[in-house]
Amino acid sequence: MSEKTEVCQRFLAAMGKGDYDAQAALMTDDFEITEADSLPYAGTYHGIEGWTQLTKAVIKAWSGLRLDLIEIAGESEDSVLLHFALSGASRKTGRRFGTEVMEHWRFRGGKVAAITPYYFDTAALADADRD
Repeated sequence: MSEKTEVCQRFLAAMGKGDYDAQAALMTDDFEITEADSLPYAGTYHGIEGWTQLTKAVIKAWSGLRLDLIEIAGESEDSVLLHFALSGASRKTGRRFGTEVMEHWRFRGGKVAAITPYYFDTAALADADRD
């Protein structure tokens, strides 16, 4: 297992426990993630503060949320591509959704510098949350 893959797995384990300190230790200070415009938590988030804000917004939007790693789909010198199954239900409407997402994790200095998610079907999430 590569160092980057190990960092991904440690980060995901910390996410599962809600351990923001452990996540912060694995992120660069200028970490960035951008979520799709059609999602209830659209936007670009920076650093551990932005990451914390995003995860709280995601939890506020969805109940029973599951992010299950399907595979580590690829790796390059400075990035890893992760493939997930994503499911849950809108807290607003109660409607369920399920889709897959590929995430491009970029690294710098052995830490996660950026995550860019590519949803297979953002409409599934948006429709579940639409009144």
